[in-house]
Amino acid sequence: RAHEGQTSSDGRPFIEHAAGTAGILADLGLDESTVAAGLLHSVLDKTMMTAGALAELLPEQPAVAEMVENVSRLSEVSQLHRLSSAGEPALRRLRAMLIGMADVRVVLVKLAERVHGMRTLDNLEPAVRISLAKEALE
Repeated sequence: RAHEGQTSSDGRPFIEHAAGTAGILADLGLDESTVAAGLLHSVLDKTMMTAGALAELLPEQPAVAEMVENVSRLSEVSQLHRLSSAGEPALRRLRAMLIGMADVRVVLVKLAERVHGMRTLDNLEPAVRISLAKEALE
């Protein structure tokens, strides 16, 4: 429901991206909590949902809410990196530190999100595809 009416940059319903990310995690044989976090990975970034509200919706799944919150934090660091100058070593060190501290499942959710994003670039302009691919490599 949180993504109802939202579309990705390629015009597809956003829920397809969320489901695709969860599908990649399921195909890898990851646990239910990680797959659920993949399905919900962007709910804090793309909707009005707060971390507290998500935790209240999932009282018996605190690990899912925590993973979603941590994926959101990784996304924030990626956004800062994208907006900073290419040679900013302090930001790169911060990103590496956060990834090092993260639950490996959080990193897997973020990677699955990126993989799904790369698989759905076909409807975007070439310049946008190149930009997103470069960002994914970083």
